[in-house]
Amino acid sequence: MRYHPRRPSPATAIALVALVLSMAGTATAAKVLITSSAQIKNGAVTSADVKNATLSARDLKVGAVDGARVKDGSLGLADLDAAARTAVRASETQALEAFRKDGPAGQPKGASARVATLNNIPPGVYAIFAKTILTPDPPETGLLAQGETISGHCTLEAGGDQDEARALLGSPGALSPGVLNLQVTRSFGSTGSAAISCDVNSATWRATDSSIIAIRVGQAPRSPVEG
Repeated sequence: MRYHPRRPSPATAIALVALVLSMAGTATAAKVLITSSAQIKNGAVTSADVKNATLSARDLKVGAVDGARVKDGSLGLADLDAAARTAVRASETQALEAFRKDGPAGQPKGASARVATLNNIPPGVYAIFAKTILTPDPPETGLLAQGETISGHCTLEAGGDQDEARALLGSPGALSPGVLNLQVTRSFGSTGSAAISCDVNSATWRATDSSIIAIRVGQAPRSPVEG
């Protein structure tokens, strides 16, 4: 009687392979497992293969931001989607300043005049600070003409938002320059501007050392309060 060997079933074949691997030890198993990124073909791992929120900053090679790309790094703004690029650019800090050392001068009393303007502010959220020094001109006549209290008033206007400041410039028998400081936060959806305008109630005047600084910030919530 002739003996015909039977072909092993799939389950038996799998069991035999597992037995061989277990007997061969970890050295053989290590050759089967992925132990280096060099074993992964470029493009083989996609976004669908990565679980959301499982990667952190330390898992990404990132260099210093240099324009639209990341210098000396593997990840740049161009590698992000449009919403992410907008968010990154919006979070960048930027400071712009316009300054005017002297002027305007010889401004009539009671009349408002533009002192300084910061133009071409890019879209974004800004904290805007301004300063100027107002000096009343001496009266044309003597001491008896210095009988009024002189005050200076300035307004910082930025895209419809305003801040105001006042300073005492003179009292009977005395005149003194006044420093006026202003500030406001403002979001610009398109290119904007900020400007200082001032007036003095009872004397001609001049402005010096004027400055407007706009600092771009990530966000600047505003809340009205009563105390």
